[in-house]
Amino acid sequence: MILSGERRPCAALSADDIERMFALMVTHYDGVDPERFRADLADKEGVFLLLDERGGIQGFSTFRSDVLSFRERSVHYVFSGDTIIDREHWGNPELFRQFGYLLMDLLDAGRTPLYWFLLSKGIRTYGLLPLYFRSYVPDPLAGEEERALAAFIAERRYGPHYVASRGIVRFDPPRDRLKPELSIISDEKRDKPWVRRFLDCNPGYGGGDELVCLARIAPDNLTRAGRRFLPLP
Repeated sequence: MILSGERRPCAALSADDIERMFALMVTHYDGVDPERFRADLADKEGVFLLLDERGGIQGFSTFRSDVLSFRERSVHYVFSGDTIIDREHWGNPELFRQFGYLLMDLLDAGRTPLYWFLLSKGIRTYGLLPLYFRSYVPDPLAGEEERALAAFIAERRYGPHYVASRGIVRFDPPRDRLKPELSIISDEKRDKPWVRRFLDCNPGYGGGDELVCLARIAPDNLTRAGRRFLPLP
């Protein structure tokens, strides 16, 4: 099946689009509240859509860009929200390619320094970080400034739900979490260093704990794979 990507303002989503997106969420997560899902969507400025040949939504990732003052300078960041791809299409890179186009647009508009901020409930999204970036939070190679910025954004966005000592966001009562069969990590994958790091940092991921992550968007922080999606000068 040929799939294509599209960036769309959240305000342009139809009721059927939102219903399909919610259906994708509940096939991957337990505890998804429809009102909270719609409220989170309303908080985002746009969404990347993975579309089949008939225009049906097979995956999506919500986002918003923001600017804040950090250590007496303006910092721009893109916050990724709910991200889901139908299981039949796992591994399709089109959503991240669309994300790369957005980052390029922001850099062209002078939005620097620029960072990617996200919460990770599982290894599929987290795995993009070591694939595309040389250093990132919570990688040990990340600098003190990046760690402090990640904590600053998390505290700003999540307040008491941010557990600074662990670098996670934990809601009480718990919110949506991966379905048990999707939270299983094979022994083969557990041997990978980046998977061990995720498990060390977020052992409660199966219960809905979300790991705070941050990556600096700059040429010197991209891996070879990252440069394919972000051909920065």
